[in-house]
Amino acid sequence: MPDRISRKLAGFSLVLTLLLMLIAAPAQADQARAQELQRAAMDDDFLNTDFNPALLKLKEALSLCKRRCSKRYTATLYRDAGVIYLTGFNDAERADKAFRKALSLDAGLSLDRAFATPEVKEAFAAAGGKGGALLHDPVFEAEWKNPIPIYVELMNRRPGLNVTLSYRLEDQEDWKRMRMRRRGRGLGATIPCGAVKSLGSIEYYILVKANGRKLANSGDRRNPHIITLVRKSQEDPIAFPGRDPPDSCSGKKRRGVAKRRKKRRRKKRRRDDEYEDDEYEDDEYEDDEYEDDEDRPKKKKKKKRKPQKQKQIWVGLGFQFDLAWLGGNDVCTAKSQTEFGIYCYKEDGSQYGGDPVEGEGDKITPGFVPSTMRILLSGDYIVARPLSLGGRVGFAFNGGPTPGGGSPFFPIHAEVRAGFWPLRDGAFPVDGFGFQMFLGGGMAQVDGSKGVQVKNRSDSAIEPNAVLRLDANKRMGRNFIGPGLGAWYGIKGAGGISFEVKSMILLPDFGFTASPTIGYAFGF
Repeated sequence: MPDRISRKLAGFSLVLTLLLMLIAAPAQADQARAQELQRAAMDDDFLNTDFNPALLKLKEALSLCKRRCSKRYTATLYRDAGVIYLTGFNDAERADKAFRKALSLDAGLSLDRAFATPEVKEAFAAAGGKGGALLHDPVFEAEWKNPIPIYVELMNRRPGLNVTLSYRLEDQEDWKRMRMRRRGRGLGATIPCGAVKSLGSIEYYILVKANGRKLANSGDRRNPHIITLVRKSQEDPIAFPGRDPPDSCSGKKRRGVAKRRKKRRRKKRRRDDEYEDDEYEDDEYEDDEYEDDEDRPKKKKKKKRKPQKQKQIWVGLGFQFDLAWLGGNDVCTAKSQTEFGIYCYKEDGSQYGGDPVEGEGDKITPGFVPSTMRILLSGDYIVARPLSLGGRVGFAFNGGPTPGGGSPFFPIHAEVRAGFWPLRDGAFPVDGFGFQMFLGGGMAQVDGSKGVQVKNRSDSAIEPNAVLRLDANKRMGRNFIGPGLGAWYGIKGAGGISFEVKSMILLPDFGFTASPTIGYAFGF
């Protein structure tokens, strides 16, 4: 009996969970669409003074959010609508209604710093906005395993203020608190690595006190801001104004930041000149923004990479395997063997001289076939860091038989080449990976072969009506030209390993190969 009850409860729980998921999924989709409309309205239309399109987008976002979006988020839509009414249309009455509606949904709502003009601040405060004393853009989403900067600006900056950030994980009861310290024109604190170790959410709020009395807040214990931690965010990395995002908890630099670093530093220097250092009393803020040492991001000490001395000359040994492109119909006819350079041989090695039935067998499906192999001695000289010139000489084997009246297989390989190495370390890095694109040319011959079946004609002078299994061999070359790609791994103090794939376009007996090569080289 208890087992039956347990099974029923489990089934009921599963059904309830599925229903909740079905209800929540459209709500999440509507809020995501509303956020896109809000960004387009404020970041594009409003900043370009296109106030009518901006207001229409916000109204569309509000219609999507009826009973679906969170109250805290819906409040930001009404707040932005109030900004547009006041700034774009000079309609103080409608702006006041929008601000009051926003504050009824979120009493701790604060203004967006980008749009907080003196007129907007005054109207927002008149509507009852306590959060108007501070300007804070709430963080809704952040990538896990990365510290989260939280930034505020105060309308009335004066000594003696106590500004704190309180945060906790979704499954915790106790709040952790840290003081916010100066960051340019405002104050900032960073939620540390100890709070972003796993996916989930973080709650936070900001409190401003003066002489022990609460002056302003953004969020509170009952209605905190909520940050959803995700694996990969579509938003830009979170950073303090004029600063790069903090390094990840593993010590790695945030992607896409290094290119903008120099420009941001110049802006920061110009901006810092505008603010006095005595706006806040230094003793009101701790030098360390982390309460506990265990919360501090542990940065790995990076060893300075010593520049490797480039070696100019590289000598090596390699093995090349040719894959020849081969195909055709009626390849063993007398015409094919005399005009197209495809020679057919019997199992005993003698050349086929029969008269096959055309269109019956005697066909090679186009494709790459294994052919010749080569042992190559290489030599390269680094002309400039990304450029190299070199050559290859060696011996080819696995060539085909000598056709009647023809020349034997030419086993000599001689090649010159020029290479371009686009990566930072240039040609043949002593330690680590390298990559090259090259163009080569010289002397080489390739024999590609494929088995075919032929049937002699009934009037053939040799073995009439016989069905034979032959080996069709095409001789290509002796000259070639072709591009290639190569990868290199330098082993510090022990040379390096190379892997290449090149194509050879062979002339005057036309042919084409794809030729992978593996080798080892050392420099001096």
